Amino acid sequence: MIKKRIRWEAMEKNDIPLAKLAELYFITCQTEGKMPSTIRGYREKLGRFIYWCEDTPLGDLSVELARDYIAYLKAAPKYENHPFHKSNGEHMSAANVQNHVRVLRAFSSWLHRRQRPGQAADAGDRGRGSVRPVQPRPLFDRCLPLPDRTDRRRRPEDCR
Repeated sequence: MIKKRIRWEAMEKNDIPLAKLAELYFITCQTEGKMPSTIRGYREKLGRFIYWCEDTPLGDLSVELARDYIAYLKAAPKYENHPFHKSNGEHMSAANVQNHVRVLRAFSSWLHRRQRPGQAADAGDRGRGSVRPVQPRPLFDRCLPLPDRTDRRRRPEDCR
């Protein structure tokens, strides 16, 4: 019997495991020409999220789940499961938590673009002066600010 393939647009996506979507994301990153070290970092950080949420399907991905994960990261011991360094009781740095959140946001944006493939905001076939279509923002961009971190950049109001 021939198995009929279903197009991405017609597929029920809520039951797809996040681990499978993450592998598709890594393949997309490779084909876009991202550096191997960048993909390795994405794989490490996104892999930690997927390991934490176990067999969660796409339909269960929510802002609350991501916030719980960020709370877990903030409380996680530094060097947890590290092959060379022993954990000394300190917690993960704010910069490291921010890097994990940044990867989650990038993954969320990629998922958002995959669900609406014909509506890319950077489509080059619109004429000059055309209006970009309004799109809802990706899940984590809308509700997850990056964790607090001292901003060392000068802002215009600081220059007065």
